[in-house]
Amino acid sequence: MSTILSTDTAGNAAPDNTAPASAGQSNQGQQSAPPINQGQQAAASAVQDPFWKDWLSTDGKLNKQAYSRLPEDLKALQPTLDKYDDLPTLLRSFHHAQTLVGKKGLMPLEENAPEEARKEFDSRLREVLKVPKDVEGYGFKKPDNFDEKLWDNDYASQVAGILHKHAVSPTAAKELLEHNLKYMGEKAGQIGKQAEAQQQEWLQSQHKLLQESFGAKMPEAIVAAQKGARALGLDPADPDIGNNAKFIQALVRVSDIIGEDKLAFANNQSAGGKTAKEEMAEFQRGNLWAALQDPMSAEHPRAQREFSRIAAAIAKEKAG
Repeated sequence: MSTILSTDTAGNAAPDNTAPASAGQSNQGQQSAPPINQGQQAAASAVQDPFWKDWLSTDGKLNKQAYSRLPEDLKALQPTLDKYDDLPTLLRSFHHAQTLVGKKGLMPLEENAPEEARKEFDSRLREVLKVPKDVEGYGFKKPDNFDEKLWDNDYASQVAGILHKHAVSPTAAKELLEHNLKYMGEKAGQIGKQAEAQQQEWLQSQHKLLQESFGAKMPEAIVAAQKGARALGLDPADPDIGNNAKFIQALVRVSDIIGEDKLAFANNQSAGGKTAKEEMAEFQRGNLWAALQDPMSAEHPRAQREFSRIAAAIAKEKAG
């Protein structure tokens, strides 16, 4: 087809070179592409294959050999991928990992979370809470103003171990320790006050028994009991003696048996080379001494008999 520009100056149309060549005529300006052999096709196909091709084996397992085709920016994932044998396990772990840290921070694990997800959660939790690497990191030690008798290093270490096991933050651990120490101090104070109140109640009950026993003659009875205690080699200032109404009553009887003039009699030797006063001293150091003061003790009757025997021996020695 001719155009204005294809017409020569004489008005003749320029020859149309676009006409197709004859069947036997070849187009010298056009060269045909060389044929592609099978090796080239395989190479081109390998280059074009995505790196995730053949990741799943026919049995549903992950083909870990295929991980070698990971691109450079994903090669760091290979150690993590090697932990999983099949796709469902990998997907579950990924799902739990996504729930760990969301817009609101660290999220609770689901009840059926796999072990790998639990370990990752624990690691992240300790990192977030700044949990120390070991129990010593909590720095539990006795405060300077805390009673030495109430502090127990072994117990403190055990508590620190439990706190570390459950990933408790140092701030919470410190607050818990301070709370426990405060409670222990207050409790010890309460126990001390209760013991003091009980002691006062006991003294009042013993004083009442002595009043009922001696009435207006109670001052004279106290003096006699003091003499009787000294005659037996006992200390009247000993609370176990001087605050026990039954003891005081027994000492008054000892004083009456010995008599006023014989209370200062020197020590006589008893059988076995011991004086009765020495026997009384041994009695005080033995187990029967506590039983004598405890009416509920099973040994109380025997303690009473032994005390009476030694007291009678002392009285006999002094009576000459």
